[in-house]
Amino acid sequence: MFPFESYYAASDVAVVTYLDPDYPPLLKELHDPPAVLYLRGNKQLLTNSMLAIIGSRKATSYTHDIIDYFMPQFKAADLTICSGLAIGADTHAHKIAIEHGVNTVAVIGSGFHYPYPKQNIALFSELANNHLLVTEYPPNTPPQPHQFIARNRVISALSKGIFITEAELKSGTMSTVDFALDLGKEVYTVPGSIFSTLSSGPHSLVQQGATLVHSSEDFSEQILPRSKALK
Repeated sequence: MFPFESYYAASDVAVVTYLDPDYPPLLKELHDPPAVLYLRGNKQLLTNSMLAIIGSRKATSYTHDIIDYFMPQFKAADLTICSGLAIGADTHAHKIAIEHGVNTVAVIGSGFHYPYPKQNIALFSELANNHLLVTEYPPNTPPQPHQFIARNRVISALSKGIFITEAELKSGTMSTVDFALDLGKEVYTVPGSIFSTLSSGPHSLVQQGATLVHSSEDFSEQILPRSKALK
């Protein structure tokens, strides 16, 4: 029999099953929760209050500026930032969180032996060493398209709310929103230019009842319990 425990220990991989006491309770709200979580980094971050920040892989400097503007409020509220390590908005979310001294968790759609995307290998290592990487896929699992959709449900479940910056109307970002709505999570977004296709997703969400965010006061007390007065 292959000595999995020794292998995971040598690879700095922690394994949490559905039956373990430290399995995140929020994930059990999914109709198909992961049976196993593979973790690299500070697994205590799984117990933190998280805000998911997601958006387009084509995100512009507007997304960077928006996340940078709100990050001090998220820090003041002791929030941990959760995202998916994709290029674009996810990368901005993780990097800006690190720059502001905010904990961040990346839920990935592959095993740890297949860091994806390749452009984020340095960021992958930073998260593994000082923050947290989470996946439901064993280490030798290469990335496949359907695994990123499955990853999105985990991001939604782990987070108290979802903050969308820029996104096209039909995108992985919007699938994450669908998961979040099914779980009764709050959805927040920012307005964008009517001439940008990356505004179509956020504007559609506002039309459907998402919270339009201008300042920290637009986040509910549930999301920003300690920074209501900050602007």
